[in-house]
Parts: sequence; structure tokens; C-alpha cells
Amino acid sequence: MFHGVTRALTASLLLALPATTYAQVAEPVYGYDRDDARPAQLSSLSPDPAGAPYAENWDLWFWTDDGRFVMLQFVTSSFISSVERQGSARIVVLDPGALNHSEGAIDGVHRGDRGFNPDRNDWGWNEEEPLDVFWLDCHLRGDGETFEVAMRGRDHRVTFEATLTAEAPLWQPGDGSAIFGNTQSYTYDMQVLPRFRFEGRLNLREGRDAPDNFSDLSGLGVMQHSRLDALPYQIGQSWTRFRALRDDGLAINFEAIRPAETFFPDPIGWLVVTLDGEVIFQTTQIQLIPRNVQTWPIRRRSYDVPTSYDIVATSGTDQVVVRVRNGQIVSAEDPFRQLDRTLRLLIADMMSPADFDLSTDYEADITIGGITAWLAGSGWSSSSFTKG
Repeated sequence: MFHGVTRALTASLLLALPATTYAQVAEPVYGYDRDDARPAQLSSLSPDPAGAPYAENWDLWFWTDDGRFVMLQFVTSSFISSVERQGSARIVVLDPGALNHSEGAIDGVHRGDRGFNPDRNDWGWNEEEPLDVFWLDCHLRGDGETFEVAMRGRDHRVTFEATLTAEAPLWQPGDGSAIFGNTQSYTYDMQVLPRFRFEGRLNLREGRDAPDNFSDLSGLGVMQHSRLDALPYQIGQSWTRFRALRDDGLAINFEAIRPAETFFPDPIGWLVVTLDGEVIFQTTQIQLIPRNVQTWPIRRRSYDVPTSYDIVATSGTDQVVVRVRNGQIVSAEDPFRQLDRTLRLLIADMMSPADFDLSTDYEADITIGGITAWLAGSGWSSSSFTKG
């Protein structure tokens, strides 16, 4: 999203970016239940750019039948009035069995990224279609039942395209909006497609001029869309997400936000369980209990990444308890790595984001309608930090 940001903007960006103000009394957070609950609408996935600051994400996770993992992320954002409608995309592909060894030496990981220039109309959307967003030759399209996605890295080494078929309805917690604060309220909107089946193909080449090396892929995945009328560090210190998609038709999806220090410290979030295309459990009453963390350095910052934690989610007499264990960091990303070096250094004290993806084991106790089931398997955890 940072391509086209020049050194000439550095001074104005520093002056215009809103700094975090630590209030003497912590502000409240309203987690998705300020208004009546309502179903998620496909129209919510279309872009909704606003005046700066704002950020909007489309995140997709794919688990392939041959043991690969693919993550796609499309982002649009505005920092200040002179740095608006920025766009970017990135892809991370993990080979079967990819494990971390040390910083900068993670085997079996393929990456690609793109930046898009708003002055050239590199990204936009077709308002005549239910969902049709494009970033040059990358796109996300859909009608609620079927979606198409394509991503190509700027060096053409990594290309991924797939057709997705929804196996569960588009969902949002409560009214879909979490409100942060009273004095200056920020809004975080969220929708998730809890489970889809996909077929596609992946091209991993040795270089731009190397021959194509396409392989067919199929499997299961999750898509999540979020939008906030702030910069991420203004509302949260970290995001923790957990996904488990099982062959028996069950899917567990979870997200928790640790609020910024201006707000009450209790995390807010949601958990939804679907089975054979139906939501069988949903709640915004969650607890996130860390059990173990791994400190991971990126540049000159370090981040305490939860590698084991418990999730406790309740809805009336129903309850879901998930014990996430043995998290192994398989991707550690600095989203600012393509930012102009001078600008990156100058704003580092304000925000130094980092994204981590972990392969995990889990056990879950699910009690719904008086019936209890025990589950275990392999899942996926991700942690995003706004500052080290």
C-alpha cells in the first residue's frame, strides 16, 4: 500500500497522523452488541473508502488437500489527505511441513507482494456487481455462493487463482460493528465466510523469466473482511485469530482484539462454529487465556507471540473451550518492509506492525443443547501486532 509514498510526504505525514492520547480514564469498548444482531450482507464486502484515516482488509486462508497452506491479503487504506486510497496485496505459500528455524531462515515459504498506485487507478471496484474488486491483474469477485480470487506477485514468481464455493453462510458477530470509545469513537466492522471449498492452481517460478510451473490445488478455506475508520494501532494492540476446518464438516473460527491502552483492557471478540453449512454456536462472550508466548524479533522490535492459549466462549448454557497448543511460527512478516526507509524509521515509534502465522494443535470441548463433544486436530493461529 506504500508504493508511491515519497520522501516529500514524510514531514506532513508525521504531523497529520493522529497520535495515541492516553486518557486519564479508560474509554469503554462496545463489542458487536450495541444494536440488534443482523445477518451479514454480501454488500458489506465491497470497498467503502472513507476520509483518512481508514483501513480495509480482505484476508483469505487456504488449506490444500496436498498439505500446503496459502494466505492472501488485500488491503486498501488512507493515512492522511495527501496519502489516500493506497492499495496493496500479498501472498504467503507454505510448502508441506514448512517449519521455522531462525529469523530470516524459514524453509519452504514463498512470498509475493504488490503495491498499487491510486493516481493510476490501479485498484477499484465494479458497483454494478455484487462483489468485484480489482487490483490491476489481481481480483476478488463473488455472488455470495461462488467467488473467484487471483493474486500475482510483482516479480511474477508466485501466482495463485481459485474458485471458491461457500459451504457456510456469510456471518458477522451481532450487528457486525465493534465501537471503541465515547470521546472519539472508532468503528471496526467484520464479516467472515466460515468455510468454503476451493479449486485452483498455483504457479511457483524460479524467476520472472523462468518457465511456468503450475500445479492444481483443492481444499478448504476461510475468508474474512474487516474495515476500520482509524489506523489499527488506534484501536488495538494485537489481534489473535484461530481457525480449524475439519473433514467432518465442522469449522471453528475465532478472533480476539486486545484493545489499545486508551481503552478498557479486556479483550473483545467472537467465536462461531458451523456444521454442514449451518451455524450451531455463535457468541461474543469470549475469554483469551495465554499459556505460553515466544518472543520473536523483527528488525529492532520484538513481539510476544502466543504459541499456546485457551479460548473460552459461552452462549447461555452452551460453551466452547478450545485449547490451542504447540504453535510453530511458520511465517513472520513486517507489513512495512516495502515502505520508504526514511518514512519507516520516522513513524516506527508510532506503529511497527508485524504479522505471524502459526501451525497448531488443538483440543476442543463443545457443549451445545446439553450434548458435549470432544474434538482434536490441527489448526491455524495468526497474531497481528500494531507495535513491538
